[in-house]
Amino acid sequence: MIQQVWLNLPVKDIEKAKIFFRAIGFKENPMHKNAKYLGSFFIGTAKGYNTPRLALN
Repeated sequence: MIQQVWLNLPVKDIEKAKIFFRAIGFKENPMHKNAKYLGSFFIGTAKGYNTPRLALN
């Protein structure tokens, strides 16, 4: 059974991408909220270690 999924998406402008994903309802991973070189967002309803994440880099 899959315990964790990471989806990595390359983007040209990390700040614009973060704004976009927040605007459409994704919840930002607080561990990486202030990172300038990546974005990390939760996918789904659970907020924990095994929650799938969307990573922007």
